[in-house]
Amino acid sequence: MSAQESGYFLKLPMSVRGAAMGDAFTALANEPLGIYYNPAGIALMKRPAVSLAHHVYLQEISGETAGFAMEFGKFSVGLAPTVFKMTEEKVYDSFGNDTGETFGYESMIVPVALAGYFGPVAVGAAAKAYSEELGGESSKTTAFDIGAIYKFNSLLFGISAQNLSGTIFDYPLAKIQRFGAAYVGSRFRVAADAVKEGSAGNYFNVGGEYSLIEMIRLRAGMRLREEFGGPTFGLGVNLGNFAIDYAFVGYGDLGDTHKAGITYMFGEKEQAEEAAPAPLEANTANSIPELKWTGEENYAAGGISTGTGNNATAFVYRVKYADADGNAPARGYPKVHITKDGSEISGSPFTMEFISGDNRAGAVFSYSKMLPVGNAYAYFFEARDTAGALASGPPAKPSFAPVVSKLEEVKMFGGTNVAVADFIGKNVSQADASIVGDFLRTELVNTGQFNVMDRNNMDTVLAEQKFQTSGCTEQQCAVEMGKLLNVKRMLVGSLSKLLDSYFITVNVVDVETGKIIASYDAEASSSKELRNACRKLVEKLSKK
Repeated sequence: MSAQESGYFLKLPMSVRGAAMGDAFTALANEPLGIYYNPAGIALMKRPAVSLAHHVYLQEISGETAGFAMEFGKFSVGLAPTVFKMTEEKVYDSFGNDTGETFGYESMIVPVALAGYFGPVAVGAAAKAYSEELGGESSKTTAFDIGAIYKFNSLLFGISAQNLSGTIFDYPLAKIQRFGAAYVGSRFRVAADAVKEGSAGNYFNVGGEYSLIEMIRLRAGMRLREEFGGPTFGLGVNLGNFAIDYAFVGYGDLGDTHKAGITYMFGEKEQAEEAAPAPLEANTANSIPELKWTGEENYAAGGISTGTGNNATAFVYRVKYADADGNAPARGYPKVHITKDGSEISGSPFTMEFISGDNRAGAVFSYSKMLPVGNAYAYFFEARDTAGALASGPPAKPSFAPVVSKLEEVKMFGGTNVAVADFIGKNVSQADASIVGDFLRTELVNTGQFNVMDRNNMDTVLAEQKFQTSGCTEQQCAVEMGKLLNVKRMLVGSLSKLLDSYFITVNVVDVETGKIIASYDAEASSSKELRNACRKLVEKLSKK
């Protein structure tokens, strides 16, 4: 370091992991002691953590570091004070006589960092108090760091500027700029940094880490610089929530240094809500979550149950959330945004309800909403993981639906001739669907308001005409059937099952006009409730 610069101890590696990887840590600084490389790194941490490190340096100098970092919503805060001391030595005069005085050195660094994670980018800043005491003289100053990390799939790119402002003993602190890149695999990671360090010029650091087994990680690196360069080696052992790390850092002819540390990560592994990942993943960069279509019937290329309906239709919105790290959605996510004429409707966005699945393979979420009449509706989904990363995918873009018409009154006065076609089954057997059709016929008869065509008579008439009734849910099919049966209204519908719930949908078709003049649906929590659900449907019909 030039005589015109100060702050030597601000250049030393503080992270045991980072030191073992050749100080190539700008893009991987996601731990409390990573503040010393890039203040944005703590935004990528999966769990709150506390770290302690012991440093053994040259010339009888040793140091201690304690760090803590945790998230608060979309932001993370960290603190990592460090103290260095040199063993005091006796002072001798020019004749070699002991003067009775001693000479010592002490330095303290106290950085406080704030970082946030916004989609694929983490940004952070740190303010740090720095002091040196040398031979009874002391000097203090304040300096600032800024940094950012960008994640693209398994690649990370980091940048930081350190020691902005500040002087010690009237000399400015050595300013440092770091540019780093890293690749994170399932069991390994490699990294490289380009560093511009004050008067020391430019140099490169390279390093890597390999997970031999889930508990043990091997690390190595090289600091490619003329002064104070050399190889590095290290070992990490994970024991539950604890991580124990060691690093060897070579300084060529000057000698070797050693570091040892321990980290405790708070929280349980794979918790269902706001979960933290397993220790093996605690040091990896956060993956961007994805939103996908569920692939279920009616949801293969969209997130709504139907594109058309009326103001009595319950439109069901569904989406699948998946995160490669297994992270749960942040509290209150996923959400569905429903807009009309380009503006959010009242109450939007709406928090969705978990239905099934897991966060890693894909969890399905749902929300049901009846909408006023209109034809300018659109919807899209939004989700973030517990690290604040915004989910991407087709469901995050607006889809234009549904078209909502006005429910017309069904004039089915006493004596109206009606027939009920066989229901179709969705995720249920056709026999079960037919039974629900029979339930509906029985309830219609029990009202005494309708002339309901008997099932056997229907089959006889249609058989004579060689008409296939199975699966007749389209309007044209229902109209043809109704004309053959000589009825004024045809009731066609379906029975579907989702998890433990059943859904009945009934469309009323006017045989003369061929239009669907009404549509009703009902839900049953179990098969035993299907009869009661049919009774409620008929009550709606009877009131019209």
